[in-house]
Amino acid sequence: MKKAINDILLQVSYNAVSVFSWSFVFLFFLSKKVTYTQMLIFYLIVCVVASIVSVLMRKFTTSKMLALSLIFRIGTYAAIINLVSIKQVYLSGIAFGAFIPLFWISYKINLFRHSKKENTATLCGVMTIIYPTLRLFLPVAGAFIIKSFGYNVLFQISIAALIAVIIFALRSRPKKVKLDFRESLKKTKKINLLIFMEGMSRTLAWIIVPLLTLQFVQEAVSFGLFITVTNIFGVIAAIWMTKHSDKKQQRVEYIYPAAVASGLFYFAAAFANSIVIWTILIGLATFASRILIPFYEAVVLDKRKNLHNSVHSREMLINFGRVAAILFILIFYLLFNSLRVSLAILALAGLYYPYYLSKNKIYEDSQSIHTYMKNKATNLASNAILKTYFFLPNTNDKLKWSWKYIKDKIK
Repeated sequence: MKKAINDILLQVSYNAVSVFSWSFVFLFFLSKKVTYTQMLIFYLIVCVVASIVSVLMRKFTTSKMLALSLIFRIGTYAAIINLVSIKQVYLSGIAFGAFIPLFWISYKINLFRHSKKENTATLCGVMTIIYPTLRLFLPVAGAFIIKSFGYNVLFQISIAALIAVIIFALRSRPKKVKLDFRESLKKTKKINLLIFMEGMSRTLAWIIVPLLTLQFVQEAVSFGLFITVTNIFGVIAAIWMTKHSDKKQQRVEYIYPAAVASGLFYFAAAFANSIVIWTILIGLATFASRILIPFYEAVVLDKRKNLHNSVHSREMLINFGRVAAILFILIFYLLFNSLRVSLAILALAGLYYPYYLSKNKIYEDSQSIHTYMKNKATNLASNAILKTYFFLPNTNDKLKWSWKYIKDKIK
């Protein structure tokens, strides 16, 4: 872990800038009369470009690629300062799409060269916990900048900060990398569909939730507070769960319940009709998904045959999944003029992730999801019966309950 400190600090620096300002990009677009359809097209451009760039990546040095990616990230902000045309939005999307694979493939190769089997999930947890932790306070700071000085100043501050991050990136320890997309996809063949499904599921928090939140909140400070409130418990949960998973090396004990809970909470949120109910359900979904996200990464690293290929394949397939999900969202929005239908359907589709993991025995020594759920249900039922037994007032009732419990166990 100590060797990974410099890499983690780079992510903290970048994520701080992103959370501070990019959290409000949908609110900014709305203030400039950009329609929901145009916002969805913006993110479709982002993910299509990210997919193409990730496929085309070949030979590079990680430190130089990180610096180049951050130049593209600056371009995403520069393109929308003084926004007067939708073309600027789409140009920003192209720059953002180029940034995503260039940065994250290079960064993860640098970071995960320090990983071992016994600390994989913990390292994934540290990586994924940075973003929500920063979202506890930086969105509120960004909101006050917007309220006091406007969006242009917010974006200008972000550009200045990213220039400093570029200098930091150039000082990171370089590693020469050679990639081939065909070879990368072959190395992760058994889990390619899992990664693709992850990409689809991640669009819920990335795109649908912010857009639907705009139907309840359209003021920067309130939007920033919403982000803070919904991230509080997920931060605590992810650190605790990933650490315990590395000790037991039983990923499915956390993946199964977290994936099911996340899907069900997002599904329920599709029917929320007030900001209070929406905030509670998204908070619970965030709690579950923040437990799950480190394991998305850990599954790939656990099954890796080559670090470079695994990281490369994951980034490609996630972006392919995002493209598919955004196309689905866009089509359903044009048909029904609602994002709630897409939220409900994609939330339920996410439930297939743990089922596929179980059915294809990705972790050979782990119990199936059917056995896991049956055992959990049995334990809950038996605990409820025993607690009822101890609170019954007379001995005859206790004996009857005990006998029923024993007979059920025998059956």
